[in-house]
Amino acid sequence: MLTLGSAKDYRWPVSVRLATDGGRFENFEFVAVFKRLPQGRLDEISAAMAGDDEEGAAITDGDLVREVLVGWDKVRDVDGSEVPFNSDTLAQALDVPGVRLGLVHSWFESLAVGKRKN
Repeated sequence: MLTLGSAKDYRWPVSVRLATDGGRFENFEFVAVFKRLPQGRLDEISAAMAGDDEEGAAITDGDLVREVLVGWDKVRDVDGSEVPFNSDTLAQALDVPGVRLGLVHSWFESLAVGKRKN
């Protein structure tokens, strides 16, 4: 049963691939809490990202993340302590190369309709 207006946000896994020593990459995973946007806003974001926005307003990956990310789980500091979600820690996370891309990719993935089996 679909209940309209029930869930304001949802949790979705995020995988971030970061460069490490020796020319290798390491995957880091955490859980993003994304705001559920109305379809009208999704259409506006899509138009802005495609350059089809009538007002010519572009949206960057950082702008998008700041709009849709409202929390996280399983984000830790170097000492292993949980990092609280706030504007300062979000800015710190977005400054790490690869984090924005991982968040944007996961958000778009969360909006995609899964593949159907034939």
